[in-house]
Amino acid sequence: MAFENIIDKNFPEWNKKEVNGKTFDEIFQIEGTPLWWFYSRFVAAHTLPSQFNLQRRIEKQSINLFFRAHYNILSFAFKNYFYYNEKIKQKLTKKLSCPGDKVLFLTYTNHYNKNTGKTYRIQKLIELISRGKKIKPLVMYTDPLSRVVSSGIKNFDHTLYGHVDEEAINAAKKEAKNLTKEWKKIDKTLLFGERWELIQPVMDFFFSYEFMYNTLLYYLTSKKIIQEQKVKAVVLTSRNGFFEKCMIVAAQKLNIPTVIIQHGLGLGLFSPETPDGVKHLVFGEIFRERLLRLGVSEKDIIIVGPLLFDEIVPFIRKKNKKEGKAAIITAPFIEENRLSKEAHFRQVEKVIDSLQGHCSELVIKLHPREKTKRDYEELLAKKGIKNTAVVESMESGQLYSILADASLGINFFSTVALEAMILDRPVLTIDPLVGTSHLMKEEPFTGGVAVAIDGDIAKAVKEALQDREEWKQKRKEMVTAFCYKIDGKASER
Repeated sequence: MAFENIIDKNFPEWNKKEVNGKTFDEIFQIEGTPLWWFYSRFVAAHTLPSQFNLQRRIEKQSINLFFRAHYNILSFAFKNYFYYNEKIKQKLTKKLSCPGDKVLFLTYTNHYNKNTGKTYRIQKLIELISRGKKIKPLVMYTDPLSRVVSSGIKNFDHTLYGHVDEEAINAAKKEAKNLTKEWKKIDKTLLFGERWELIQPVMDFFFSYEFMYNTLLYYLTSKKIIQEQKVKAVVLTSRNGFFEKCMIVAAQKLNIPTVIIQHGLGLGLFSPETPDGVKHLVFGEIFRERLLRLGVSEKDIIIVGPLLFDEIVPFIRKKNKKEGKAAIITAPFIEENRLSKEAHFRQVEKVIDSLQGHCSELVIKLHPREKTKRDYEELLAKKGIKNTAVVESMESGQLYSILADASLGINFFSTVALEAMILDRPVLTIDPLVGTSHLMKEEPFTGGVAVAIDGDIAKAVKEALQDREEWKQKRKEMVTAFCYKIDGKASER
């Protein structure tokens, strides 16, 4: 599965094994938190750089001298790129402080819309807290970890990088040197056996001086921000990101409450691996039950409804859909290393071909992380289809306008399916990674027609467009089950 930790899947409990009288986790930790806790979600197929080709190497069970050299050079290049890329960001940014107690929101630079001044996912909550007199929002930005540094980072008043100082740099350097010595010293075959050489380049990257140094640096910087900026609570929209993990542990060490806002349907498919006391604000009862099964304490789960959908309410009132108009809402399969570019566009082309004779107008709405708008436009031009548009926007209102106007919403196992059901639009879910449909058991996709990419998509399109009464009823059931309330007030709750 694309979301599984490849190392832990193939080498269960490796980090619990003893080396020189201590477990690996006891040796490699930051103030009691294992380094592997920080890194464990980065070795899934959709997060690990595809160039490492990790799962395939493990399956082949061998690696020749040429490829060993190739992957070692790759590991060397990645760690140095990461190290210097982050260093430049720290040089470019500034440190600003504001008086008073604050709620810290950690988000990304590409979630900020400079035209509207709004921040994706959390804007309404920021505005609500801004109205208060005793506490104010502090929105702290970072670049996505893989993003190449640009001069645009200088335009942000508050970034994590701007708070990096010499004290944190020197402390991180000292501890990273110690950890690097330990990494070089231990016999890895005691942990991984004879297959160590298959995963060595990946593990050498994560446990390199460069990567461990930056982990230490941003953890120490997060602690400093919380203390110096009088942060009384931390709000996150992810639990798996590099910077989010640094902030989670920093807040925990300083006894500062942390809240994680659910932003997608995948919550609860895997253990959140969050410390006790971290609060999870979830869409509805189904997600509460999932987290309880995974061992999250009941007191740490709060049902508030989907904050992500607060802006959808005005569009629910739009009853008239445009007959013959289909909306394809894409997903970042290329960017997440789940499909090659060629494979992805072959699938999109098949979906477009299947709409012929059923739809007279088509809108393709890109995921915010996608970078291939021109490729979509070239594909549409090649097919000679008229009445088409390719839309690139992070604005929720733009997405809801497209869905509300459509007679069919097509998604690829995306949260968009639930949003289309809230708007009472027929939904077609396409499984692009054949074999993942078993995940639908506790997902809202059963509120619409579903088909694998190698199935009869044209037949599925026809079925969805008929929009029989049973599908209308199923949509209502899914919205009720997955969303506590759709009233635009989840942010207030």
